[in-house]
Amino acid sequence: MRKKHGDSDLVCRQWILFWSVMSSTCLGVYVLLSPVLRENRTDSPQSELKLNRAGADCCRGIDHLEYWGHAVKWGSEHKTNSSQECCAACKAMCPEDGICKCNSWVYCGDKVKCGENLGQCWLKKQEDPLNPDVQESGEHVTWTSGLVFGRDVGILVLMTEHGSIRVKLMPDCAPLSVHYFVEVLKLRHCAGCQIYRAEPRGSFWDQDGQHMDKASTGPPYGLLQGTLDLQAGPFKVIPAESCPVVVRGLVGWVGGGPDFFISLADHPEWPAKHTVFGYVLPEDMGVVEAISALPTTQSEWSGVKISLLETPVSINMSRHDNQVVKKSRQS
Repeated sequence: MRKKHGDSDLVCRQWILFWSVMSSTCLGVYVLLSPVLRENRTDSPQSELKLNRAGADCCRGIDHLEYWGHAVKWGSEHKTNSSQECCAACKAMCPEDGICKCNSWVYCGDKVKCGENLGQCWLKKQEDPLNPDVQESGEHVTWTSGLVFGRDVGILVLMTEHGSIRVKLMPDCAPLSVHYFVEVLKLRHCAGCQIYRAEPRGSFWDQDGQHMDKASTGPPYGLLQGTLDLQAGPFKVIPAESCPVVVRGLVGWVGGGPDFFISLADHPEWPAKHTVFGYVLPEDMGVVEAISALPTTQSEWSGVKISLLETPVSINMSRHDNQVVKKSRQS
C-alpha cells in the first residue's frame, strides 16, 4: 500500500523523539548506577599502595630447609650478617617494576653447626617459584630458605561461581603459610574449601575501606570468612607469622588456620594477631564485594552477632593462569 504524502517526515520525527527519550533515560540510569559500577570494577590506586606497604618490610624464611636451583650469587663469595639481610639482597634483585633476577635465597646462620658455611647467602633463580626445587629439609638441615615473588608471580586463584579472586601471596611475610599453598597446589583440588560468612561494609566504611567518621565498626564487620581445609587429613596449625594492621584487600588466617578472612575494610581496631599471607588484586575486589552482598542469615558467636551465607560459596583453588581465570569468569 502506498504511503500518504508526509508519512516519511512523520516517521522521521517519531524516530528522533524515540531516540531522544532513550538517550535521556540511559543517561539517567548511568548517573544513578555509575558509583556502583565503578566500585565493582576495581579498587583505587591508593588501596594498592596500602597493600604494598603491608609487606614492604617483611623478610622471613623457613628454618631447616634448603632450596636448590640456579645460583645467581654464590654463597661462598657472598656473606651477610643475618637471614633478613640475605632476603633483602634477593628482593633488591627482584623489583616490582623490573626483571626479577633472584626469586629464592638460602642462608646459613647457625654459629655452631654451619662451620665454614656460616654467613653464606646464596641467591638463586627458581624455574617455577610456586614449585621450588628443594634439596633437603628436616631438623638436620642447617640452612634457612625463602622465596621472593616478583610482579605477576605467586598468585593463588580462588575460583567461585561468582568469579575468580586472585590472591598475591607474600612469602617474605608468611613463608610457612605460602609453603602450605605450594603443597596444596600440587594436590589439584580443594575439597571442603568454602566461604561461609559475609559481612559487607555497610555505611561504616567508604569504597576504599576507610572508616567513616563517628561510624560503628560493626555489625556488619566488613569481611568475608571461610575455610581452606582440604579435609584430606588433620590440618597442621600454622604458627603466627607477620601480623600487620589489617587493611582492605588483605587475606589472612583466623588463628592458625584453616579458617581465613578477606578484609573489605581497614581494621586498625583489630588486634595484631592475624597472620596475613596475601592480598586480593585490586581489580578482583568487585567479586569480593558481590559475595558480601549475597543473602545471609543471622547468627551469634560468643555473644557477637554475625551474618552467615544462606548458601556457602564453594572454592576451587589453582595457581594464576589466564585461561583458568577467563573460564571461571564465564561460568
